[in-house]
Amino acid sequence: MSQVWELGVCICLALWWVASAVAQHKRVRTFLLSWWDNCWISPLLPVFTFFAPRPASRDFYLLIRSWNDGEAGPWREIEVGSSWRWFHCLWNPGKRQGKALSDIVNNLLTEPPKSDVQLVLHNSYLQLLCLASSFHRGEASTHVQFMVLAAGGHNSDEAPAVTLLSNLHRPAAKKVTRDDNRVRA
Repeated sequence: MSQVWELGVCICLALWWVASAVAQHKRVRTFLLSWWDNCWISPLLPVFTFFAPRPASRDFYLLIRSWNDGEAGPWREIEVGSSWRWFHCLWNPGKRQGKALSDIVNNLLTEPPKSDVQLVLHNSYLQLLCLASSFHRGEASTHVQFMVLAAGGHNSDEAPAVTLLSNLHRPAAKKVTRDDNRVRA
């Protein structure tokens, strides 16, 4: 008799685990479990936000392009962090760079500058410019421009939108000293 109870408890816990996993995906939750939100037992299925008061609902992408004598080159996406691997579900140190980009853009968006001069001198704008310029090194072009796109995330049908389009900036000229021939910025 105790084996029947153990089997019953294991089956209930397994179903609860599967339902909790399914409840994490917004589309599935809305489509299959819309009745569940009105049910008194709905708190039993958690929706994980991992302690964020306002969880990230958008992904940000940084794109750069070079300008040569008034002609714009194609946009190139800068991959911040590393591409996803199977072990990133357990250990993903590259996610910090993506989080840094998200924090920089959100910092710029929460208190937007009132003028173009304030925008260009904003710390977050300068950090984005530094990052874009670091990927621009070695190219023979007169200017660099960057853009930040916001997309709705993994389970969203939201189309990507331009969040920030920078001015044209001249890349920093490299200077070589005569003493040790090391490159100085």
